[in-house]
Amino acid sequence: MKIAMIGTGYVGLVSGVCFSDFGHEVVCVDKDPAKIARLKDGKVPIFEPGLEALMARNVAAGRLTFTLDLAEAMRDAEAVFIAVGTPTRRGDGHADLTYVMAAAEEIAHTLRHYAVVVT
Repeated sequence: MKIAMIGTGYVGLVSGVCFSDFGHEVVCVDKDPAKIARLKDGKVPIFEPGLEALMARNVAAGRLTFTLDLAEAMRDAEAVFIAVGTPTRRGDGHADLTYVMAAAEEIAHTLRHYAVVVT
């Protein structure tokens, strides 16, 4: 299965790497050019034991790639995962879904084929 993972924080990166290790073709997309550059250089921006080796193995196998281009990430994707930040909202402590809603809107404007969108 081809998967697009929007967001390369803890949830997005770990999930994307694990899905690729299960044999799926995964493209991780993020808006931060420095983060994507580090990932393409094989550097993991978070601490998760064993993640760097797992990421390297799946990049080498051609199942895991990184991009800044949402349209490229979603090309032929059968599933699109929204794994962007949900910081705590000021005042009431609930999750701020601003980034989730923005990602959903970008998907709606970019996706040109049927795919399951997972939040």
